[in-house]
Amino acid sequence: MRASHISKPLLLGALLCAPLAAQALEIIVSKNEDSYDASCDSDCSLREAVALASSTAGSHLIRLPAGVFQLSLAPMTEDDGWTTTVLDDDFNLDGDLDVYNSLRIVGAGPDQTIIDGGGIDRIFEVFDGASLTLERLQLRNGRHSYDGGAIRNHGTLSLGKVDLLRNRATNAFNQARGGAIANYGSLVILHANLLNNSVGTGDTSWALGGAVFNEGQLMIRDSRFSDNSVSTDDVISSGGALFNLGRADIARSLFDGNSASDGTGSAISNEDGGILKLSNSTVTGNDTYGLYDAGAINNGSGYPYNRNYPTPVRAPQMQLIHVTIAANSGTYAVENHGALNVRNSLIFSGLNGEWDQLQGCINRGANATFNARGLMLSEGDGNCVGDLPPVSDAQIFSQVLYPLADNNSAIPSHALRRGSPAVDAGVGSCASHDQRGFSRPRDGNGDGVAKCDLGAYERMKP
Repeated sequence: MRASHISKPLLLGALLCAPLAAQALEIIVSKNEDSYDASCDSDCSLREAVALASSTAGSHLIRLPAGVFQLSLAPMTEDDGWTTTVLDDDFNLDGDLDVYNSLRIVGAGPDQTIIDGGGIDRIFEVFDGASLTLERLQLRNGRHSYDGGAIRNHGTLSLGKVDLLRNRATNAFNQARGGAIANYGSLVILHANLLNNSVGTGDTSWALGGAVFNEGQLMIRDSRFSDNSVSTDDVISSGGALFNLGRADIARSLFDGNSASDGTGSAISNEDGGILKLSNSTVTGNDTYGLYDAGAINNGSGYPYNRNYPTPVRAPQMQLIHVTIAANSGTYAVENHGALNVRNSLIFSGLNGEWDQLQGCINRGANATFNARGLMLSEGDGNCVGDLPPVSDAQIFSQVLYPLADNNSAIPSHALRRGSPAVDAGVGSCASHDQRGFSRPRDGNGDGVAKCDLGAYERMKP
């Protein structure tokens, strides 16, 4: 049923008590301003559209035209003299947009349809049993004092061609998590850009997951995580782009320019029983600095224990398959305290700005296990062992890799140079495609035999 002119009460009792017949609504938002008058007729705001969908049983569609839709109905807050806490109403009267049923919101494109949180609250909250699909739009400037600067999800959340920009979770004295998204349910991210999201705390608690905090099920494909950050004054921060305690499957994606101050995992932290698979992806230019200065990728080293006590409560598990890790700063590119399996990948050391030492890959703790097949490392410190000859630090960008570039793809990668020792060096079976979606294997060295290359990029010809 199309509902461009709908008038319906949106009362709390209707939401919680009244039995509602299932119907599919198609709602067209007709105004940019944020308002709530308990109806969604010819004058229908985004808030009123979401409220109508959440109070009507069924699966619903909201069409959001080009424009900026800024949330301005601020929620109530509580200030204890130390920190300000947002008090959610949970019924769309003010603050964030609350989803209780099955809802799909479609915009005109992420550079045209923009939902701006205005810094007053997070933008969406998806409740247990509900589902939200967002397509072709942008979420920016959401903020929360605990978790999920743009979205907190306890249900099912799907993002397709969505940009999340400058969202943040901040708290002066308590833990904060998920600058853009805090996921406790099921989350799928496709063809998305998560840029400049952040988590910040003071000197008494953790900052976790600059872009995404995951405690549920997570799948990411064809996406970019850039310039996200976690920061604290004195306590460890972890997961500049992603902090995982659940199950995460990531492919054909780029993590670049993310950071963790006094932290671990400037790009990715997988902790305390987390299970993470990263394939056909690039991790480059990420930065850890300060007290701990640990790796770009950390598999069990920062929560809820610390590096001085390196045995996880539950050992995390990580797989790296056709991954390129290069040019990250920190003590090590990869730090492993759990179970790490690597296949047909490149792990190259980065620059540690404090000591100017080039580091690589290390296993820490009695319970750490490491297995590799088709792994090329750079020379330097660390106790990870590759089964292919290492390359010197000076050769990484002179003989093996080109600098980060588009390479005929929306998501940049490090192309392999002609004659690179990583070309046709794959061991055993390999992925059917590379980060860009180009088919593998190819004959990249001209010997007449098609073999897979190491890392995220497959060279097409000699």
